[in-house]
Amino acid sequence: MLIRAKAQGELAEEADVRAQARFLVTFVQGLRVIGKTGDERRINDAVEQAMTVLR
Repeated sequence: MLIRAKAQGELAEEADVRAQARFLVTFVQGLRVIGKTGDERRINDAVEQAMTVLR
C-alpha cells in the first residue's frame, strides 16, 4: 500500500516505505495497548500525530 501511495505521489519521493511500514506496525501495536484504556481522546491525539509523520 505504501509503495503504491508513493508511486501515485501520495507520499514524498524521498519517503522510506520500509521505515514507514515498521513505524505503522509499531504504532498499531501501541494503539492496541492504549485502546484497552478506553481513552478515546488519547487515541485520537495519537492518530493525528501519526498522520503528520506520514504526510
